[in-house]
Amino acid sequence: MRQAVPRANVAVCVKIRLLDEFQDTYKLVCQLNDAGAHVVAIHGRKRATWHKRGPGARDGPADLHTIKAIVDKVRETRGGDSPYIVTNGNVRSKAEAIEALRFTGAAGVMSAEALLNNPSLFADSNQNPLDLCREYLHLVQMYGNPAGYRSIAFHCRRMCLSFLEKYDLLDTLLSGSRLENAMQVINTCIEYETGAATFVSDPAAKKRAVALKKIREDAKQARHRFEGRMARKAKRENKPLDFYLTQGATPPTTEQLNEIRAIPEHAKRLEKWKEAFTQVCFNFILNPHGCARGESCAFLHAQPISSSSSPANNPYQEQTQQDDDDDLLVAG
Repeated sequence: MRQAVPRANVAVCVKIRLLDEFQDTYKLVCQLNDAGAHVVAIHGRKRATWHKRGPGARDGPADLHTIKAIVDKVRETRGGDSPYIVTNGNVRSKAEAIEALRFTGAAGVMSAEALLNNPSLFADSNQNPLDLCREYLHLVQMYGNPAGYRSIAFHCRRMCLSFLEKYDLLDTLLSGSRLENAMQVINTCIEYETGAATFVSDPAAKKRAVALKKIREDAKQARHRFEGRMARKAKRENKPLDFYLTQGATPPTTEQLNEIRAIPEHAKRLEKWKEAFTQVCFNFILNPHGCARGESCAFLHAQPISSSSSPANNPYQEQTQQDDDDDLLVAG
């Protein structure tokens, strides 16, 4: 924090979760403020649930009472020098956002899952998800998306899942690799919805979709089991729980990739790969035909990083964020 603040030309925001004890959370907020944080967002759940996904991962409401108590104490003890506090949790509608601001007294509110599914959640009237998705894709076309196609498909799926399943286009979306693929899928959904084209259900396609869904779920579960083993190993060794999950999870740069490609023997190429990229799928990047496992592969399918660009996010951390937090700030 102390190093980042002098280099920033905008207000610096930090997001935390509640610690086990109220006083520890309050102390952390003050420390962050002293280090230069202008905004501190507080997620109303504790870090103990950070690695959980699926059923049970979000059991129980966020603790807005504790967030309110922190807001009150920070203002009482720090006065005009206090940071802006943003409350996060229990926000699934515009009404709940307004109520969270009123109840906690926070300066702003964050939303996660509901806003991913419906970006117009806080508008006076909800907009058509397909129109929102098409607008999103046009923005990607204009400004790019450094996270790649996986991120594009993720957002399209979150906004338009009901239409993608209705018209058997979910797997077409997920199997794409370019922005144009996603645009074609969403435009096809719009044509079916508006009557510009006629949808004919294909039982064989539905059967394939069910099979592919199971393959994806099996791969997801295999990945989660691996992550669980690595977290338990780190815990036994008194390391951060994500210690082993961040080792070898960043894909190679194009420069590193060219160095590996220059190695003539396959075995030595693979050995070099395993030195630094143990969690990234070797075949997905280096095999001209891609990964034969496809959706069933438990390794990370990530594109190489451009050598001229700044370092990309760790794909494991990126996926964890998409699965668990994906929080978007809404001004209070």
